[in-house]
Amino acid sequence: MLTYDRSHFFKNSDPGPVHFLATWSGGATIGGKPTELDITDEMRSACESILPPLSETMIDLLSRVEPEYQDKVRNNIILAGGSSLISGLAGRLQRALSEVGGGRVSLVKDPLFAGSDGGLAVARDAANSDWEKLSI
Repeated sequence: MLTYDRSHFFKNSDPGPVHFLATWSGGATIGGKPTELDITDEMRSACESILPPLSETMIDLLSRVEPEYQDKVRNNIILAGGSSLISGLAGRLQRALSEVGGGRVSLVKDPLFAGSDGGLAVARDAANSDWEKLSI
């Protein structure tokens, strides 16, 4: 089984280099002992692979905003969800915004659970008749 400590990788506030160690236990161990593998480059490559399409989509969506609202939208981009915890993502997206006049990218207080918290709030506000429509 391959396990890893995500706490070393998913730190958006840590400006230093990120190192990602995976521990292999079971299967092809060395001398029957768990083995550490440095998969930093692989993780960095995987995380960086989402940056171009994410940046392009962000800029494309901004181009569709009415001109009088573009400045306000560019300066209020908020990230949430598990992927928003990728170290340096907000900064990289903010740099991409410099191509279209700059902007500000920030992270919600609890990015991992913001989506589920929002869904729960909507569910609590839903009328009983709304739930009946969803029954199988």
